[in-house]
Amino acid sequence: MSALIGTGIGFAIATYMPVGALSAFSRHLVKVFPSSYIASSFRELLIGNKIPAVVRPELNDYLGIKLTVFKHSLGLSQNLLLVTIVSLLGLGLLIIVNHLKYKQH
Repeated sequence: MSALIGTGIGFAIATYMPVGALSAFSRHLVKVFPSSYIASSFRELLIGNKIPAVVRPELNDYLGIKLTVFKHSLGLSQNLLLVTIVSLLGLGLLIIVNHLKYKQH
């Protein structure tokens, strides 16, 4: 079961296929998961400026090195800021739900 879940998550964050090979709907779906921004940050750290400048914009989009949100290409610091904010919001929501759950008992 864990292999199926792991495989599904791998496809959901475009680990197994480049973002550019996905359909338009799937590209938007990839951007919903915070882990895809972490993967994008790792790609940027590992590949960085090793791509020739002539093809860099196209490969950044195709390989998911820099994800684009609202026609704005996110850099490493923006990815990490976004993941941090979403994580803190999720943690806050979890604390609130947990507090309300135990307050009823």
